[in-house]
Amino acid sequence: MLQKKSVALISSAKHISQFLDRDTRPDFASTVMIPSLQQFIRSPDDVNGLVKKIEQQKKAIFQQ
Repeated sequence: MLQKKSVALISSAKHISQFLDRDTRPDFASTVMIPSLQQFIRSPDDVNGLVKKIEQQKKAIFQQ
């Protein structure tokens, strides 16, 4: 079911960009963003909370 929804979403997109794995540090992509995207797919209702959590983790990683 998720695969069918993914195909429908990508098929209807006007523009597609892939940048996460090239344009940021691997430790941020793998420990923050990938799990956050997975969490969003499981529960898309709390976007504000998820963005706040991402921002907190980003500050911790990039201030090192």
